[in-house]
Amino acid sequence: MYPKSPKRKILLIWPPLISIPNRRLPLGIPSLVAYLRDNEFNCTDVFDMNTAYCIKNMGFFSKFLFILWHKYLFERFCLVLFNKDIFLAEQFLDKFNSALADSSIAHTSMPGVFKPESLKQTFQLFLKSTEEKEFGVIYRMLYSYIKTRNEKYFLIGISVVYPEQLFFSLVIAKVIKEKFNKNLRVVLGGPMITKNSEYLIEEQAIYDFVDFFVANDGEKPLVELLNEPIKSRLSEIPNLFFKNTEAFGKYEKSKGTFYLYPEDYAAPDFKGFNLDYYGKTIPVLASKGCFWGKCSFCTYSLMQQHEYRKPVLENVITTIEQSKIIHGVCRYYFVDDALPPSFLMLFANRALEVKLEINWECSLILSKELLSVEFCQLLRKAGLRKVKMGLESISSRILKLMNKYHKDMSEIELQQILNNLHEAGISIVLHVIFGFPTEMLGEAQQTLNFLIKNKDICTPSIQPFSLEENVSVYNNPWGFGITAIHKEDKDSGIRWGYRYEVATGMSQEEAKKFTEEAIKTCCSHAGAET
Repeated sequence: MYPKSPKRKILLIWPPLISIPNRRLPLGIPSLVAYLRDNEFNCTDVFDMNTAYCIKNMGFFSKFLFILWHKYLFERFCLVLFNKDIFLAEQFLDKFNSALADSSIAHTSMPGVFKPESLKQTFQLFLKSTEEKEFGVIYRMLYSYIKTRNEKYFLIGISVVYPEQLFFSLVIAKVIKEKFNKNLRVVLGGPMITKNSEYLIEEQAIYDFVDFFVANDGEKPLVELLNEPIKSRLSEIPNLFFKNTEAFGKYEKSKGTFYLYPEDYAAPDFKGFNLDYYGKTIPVLASKGCFWGKCSFCTYSLMQQHEYRKPVLENVITTIEQSKIIHGVCRYYFVDDALPPSFLMLFANRALEVKLEINWECSLILSKELLSVEFCQLLRKAGLRKVKMGLESISSRILKLMNKYHKDMSEIELQQILNNLHEAGISIVLHVIFGFPTEMLGEAQQTLNFLIKNKDICTPSIQPFSLEENVSVYNNPWGFGITAIHKEDKDSGIRWGYRYEVATGMSQEEAKKFTEEAIKTCCSHAGAET
């Protein structure tokens, strides 16, 4: 607990989403609110600009459907339609949520140009935004929120989780500085800041509009910033990038690092968010990092310094029980990179013991435990309804290069896992990557054939390989058949990877083309996520 601090108002903003499904509640801001409250900062407002922005840009029919949802009429209609079969109703509601998201801003009045596909394009669009209607739209929304409350905020924090949100966050920061108060402290944090902070601090275009960047966990940095430290102490605030007073246009990195660990997690506070819009489904974080954390292409473990902290079972149970009481919600999804089988066993048994009675989904690693029919059935009995798993490839050679957890499992075993989960009544999303360096066309086709064969029991989520810095493939390119990395060109797909060349296998362009065709093929057989 920090010493008693001045009652300074803080506004936290969840920026708009467009191309990425926008009906998932974020966990970052609600966790920050809870942490600030527990440290005697109770003067926190939250502006869910995503919901406001998306509803504003919906067509008439989408707004009508949203009103039905908001008034609970649609949920009741589903239960009647499916003769009170909860599972069927939930499946229909999930499809409805997706359709509503797709029918709104992603396909109506928002120009495609505001879906930046690279870090470079984000900055270009940001500079152009002053001349575009987007600047005025953001200004009017902020004016409506801030002025009607007549609040004098000390600090405004913006959470940036997805690439497209970075563009909106920069526009929001610019509007705040130019139209409200240039002395307002603006802080940007979140996964996209953590991953791209080294590039952001070099971008002169945003120097006048962003005071601080926070990499990794933002709880302690925010508390210390609200204590208004003298400038000489900024270097002591962990995870912080701040303006260098001796070098105009430059940011300086602080010394320390702070991580919030599972034993210290507080139940998130969802003030400011309309749970109805987000399908009354609440995110939960149980662990820190990935318990495997060795995949040669993955950046998630990098952001946690390859450190893994196990879930604290009773904390997770208590958080869910409190959420059920406060929000009356029985639908949850774990946002962990992957939950270990040992925890899943404990959680399932404990959930049944305390009669938790929830429906939940999570990400899993393909593991030997899932070969047990009894284990899969236990998870279903405890409320598991949906899993997301990183298959990536069916080729044993590619899996070994990727260093996947299931690299030594046979195709027969992987098929058995899918069958076990499906027969237990658990829906499956399989993540697949095409174009891993040296992957041959035949190997990619082998994976695509596996997806087609399982079209009735799983939904594929398909992406081309993206080369990101500091992962094993980047640090040892020759070991993965990469002959050149164009480091000046961080311009490849939604993950903003680098352009590169390979000695053997599909080129980057061939991999992208194959991915596009694979998505079309899977969509013609069944639904596919991208």
